Amino acid sequence: MHTPEGISHIPNGKEPWNKGLSKDSDIRVMQYSKKLSNILQLKKLQGNLTGYCNKDYINSFAHKQATSKGGGFREGAGVGIKTFVYDSLGNRVCLMSSYEKKYFDILFKSNIKWQNPKTFKYYINNKLKHYKPDFYLPKYNLYIDTKNEYLIKKDKEKIEAVIQQNPIKLKIITKEMLDKNNAGIA
Repeated sequence: MHTPEGISHIPNGKEPWNKGLSKDSDIRVMQYSKKLSNILQLKKLQGNLTGYCNKDYINSFAHKQATSKGGGFREGAGVGIKTFVYDSLGNRVCLMSSYEKKYFDILFKSNIKWQNPKTFKYYINNKLKHYKPDFYLPKYNLYIDTKNEYLIKKDKEKIEAVIQQNPIKLKIITKEMLDKNNAGIA
């Protein structure tokens, strides 16, 4: 998941401390990258990549290390909440919003397997665009996108174009559904 070109995600109007930095250009980013790599390698060796982020991992030292420098879900943190989890195939996925985190929690508690979805192409006004839902539920052949009321209205044309131009089932999960712990598959 990434921010579309030309759109900036800057919470509170401040530039992120690491804008433009990479592990090749900044020692702090390199050290953090190595630390994360070591943690993930250790988890693989221990056989703890279970297909979804289990409670043991969430409460583990490895998770605390991986999220200690500003990443990860923090209650009441506001915009820009990110946490890293593993999908059902063991792929590391970054959840970019509190809605995605809440939906992940619903899937986890319900033991519903999910995957990081692929990106779909679609056209609006003869311009090629790309769309990536938040989750794919293979058992139900269903793509899920979590959205607040503002984004539901704003992205209406986009969602309609994606559904019309791609052979997929897509469900939008609202705050109301999240508040009811509704996975949207019934």
